[in-house]
Amino acid sequence: MTLSEKLNCIDYPRLASFGAGKADIISDFWESFVKPNLIPEDIISQWCNLLYKYVEDVGAVYAIRAFNDRKENDDKNLRRGFVTKTDKNYSFFYTDNYFSAYFLKMAMDRFVPDYAEFKEMMVLRKFPARFGQSCKLEKNKAAYKIDGKDPRINSQGYKISHIFDVGTGYFYKNTICSISQICNKYFPRGNYDDWTIITDNTGTYYSRFLSVAENALPYLKAIFLRMTCPLNYILTPKKKLHTTKVKVDKNDIGECVQLQQYAMYQFSKIYGDTYKDFLNRIMIQPDCNFSLDSGNHYVGIEYDINLDADTIIHPVTKPDADNKKNNPSASIILTDKLKAECIKAYLFDGLSFRRIEMDVMHIDSPARGGGFKAQTLMRSYNISSEMKGVFSNYSLEDFYQKMKECKSNIPPVFKLMFSELL
Repeated sequence: MTLSEKLNCIDYPRLASFGAGKADIISDFWESFVKPNLIPEDIISQWCNLLYKYVEDVGAVYAIRAFNDRKENDDKNLRRGFVTKTDKNYSFFYTDNYFSAYFLKMAMDRFVPDYAEFKEMMVLRKFPARFGQSCKLEKNKAAYKIDGKDPRINSQGYKISHIFDVGTGYFYKNTICSISQICNKYFPRGNYDDWTIITDNTGTYYSRFLSVAENALPYLKAIFLRMTCPLNYILTPKKKLHTTKVKVDKNDIGECVQLQQYAMYQFSKIYGDTYKDFLNRIMIQPDCNFSLDSGNHYVGIEYDINLDADTIIHPVTKPDADNKKNNPSASIILTDKLKAECIKAYLFDGLSFRRIEMDVMHIDSPARGGGFKAQTLMRSYNISSEMKGVFSNYSLEDFYQKMKECKSNIPPVFKLMFSELL
């Protein structure tokens, strides 16, 4: 199978979901939940060899997890998929954590691409920068696809938990920097209008040119490897699918420092010199704690796929008058653009009603009774529950082209999405 073919079916096979479980201490949680999802040594080794070769190759294009937020609530501040060419014979593009999901899913599927094809797809902008929701202003100038196919890791109840934070802790020349500091110094956000159309031997696309310092490249390599190498993440239950009896960072076991320390210890045992080599490439701090003792840390975790309403069916009840009075979501204004984003999320991305309310409408959606507003919107366009994710094999752009080729009347619901989102 080629890399292109794999990315087109990256959501299959689906990761096996998990049932109910619990563990008192970190080491027990590792054995019951984390360890069964670890990647074999030979696959890890092949991925490391590919990625190390790539970051040292002339003309590589690197990914940076940055500028994926709507600063000051302005879409023009988003930069996901925006590419920058430099005066040092390399380029880079901005993205978010979704980029990492492609690499983990391929590794878990025991798939390692041919190096030449991997580099070609990265350089020719055929490798997706991410998947999920995006906005029209981003799509207008994104040289890398930002609505690729979803690997369906999150929908199976998992979170991709980085062992070394991509956003901070880069130790280089006796200085510790965050990714924000690195970008501000070497790879700034710039202005939306800095990206203009160019044509080169790879095609026509939006890009900008940046003169960069000689010492900028080592940071790019470390960031790219922290984002892409399967040695830097484990699977944990999504935040909404577990509870702990003691406080952990961000109320999320995937952010628990003791789990990260125990993962380092376990990886050093399991992957040996391969892991040491990886750590030497990602600018970790010299006082990094590989702790066997962290395995004895008490968390009292309980996890269950059925804790989340996205994976089970709950009766949907209309909020009563008292609830409306105290529920800020009751007064949400559904603009045409917001309607289009919600409908696309349901038909193309396969999001549940509650997930649409939380991630698209940005309103509260309780486990009991949530999803009502999103469900009502779908019904108003005659969209039934059987149509959830029915177009998940298409991007909205591809579907638009197919509709044009058919030369038939375009239903109002699709006219809405095409006019507002393309």
